[in-house]
Amino acid sequence: MFKKALDFLLDVTQTITVSLSIFVVIYLFLGRPTQVLGYSMEPSLGNNDRLLVESVSYRMGEPKRGDIVVVSRPVVENIDYVKRVIGVSGDNLIIKDCRVFLKNGDHQEALSENYLIPNTCTKGGSKIIEGEIIQIPSNFYLVMGDNREHSFDGRFFGLLPKSAIASRAIVRYWPMGKRKIF
Repeated sequence: MFKKALDFLLDVTQTITVSLSIFVVIYLFLGRPTQVLGYSMEPSLGNNDRLLVESVSYRMGEPKRGDIVVVSRPVVENIDYVKRVIGVSGDNLIIKDCRVFLKNGDHQEALSENYLIPNTCTKGGSKIIEGEIIQIPSNFYLVMGDNREHSFDGRFFGLLPKSAIASRAIVRYWPMGKRKIF
């Protein structure tokens, strides 16, 4: 009787240990849930939307323009921000005439930002000033919210090092009617 109870206890312990190990690996390396707080990413993401984010791809590669990312505490301790990558390493950007332009020598072209509400006006901020060319150095990025008039983003806290970009959104799973893969 004692041996059966001991065998059962060992089986339960092994099952729990393996399950927790698998959970930790998935949570740390593959995906974890996060919640959007606020309205700075509307219309793409709303307040209280739930996302599944992953942190592996940026260990092996670089963030891309248009990626929705979780930014670790750029200003306030213990508050992560969900934003969109607008400028990547090596870009020369300029904000003018309510748009973001990619500048290449004398040629400049407005970024295609089809995720914005039509006629959205992008203005400069205290760190990224309207009309000035922003040269993005290696391993730095410019992030902004999609709701440009109501977003505290890189225009106000500046460029971010790659290390500040914690993860990339891969799917919105809540609300159920708005599920989307990014």
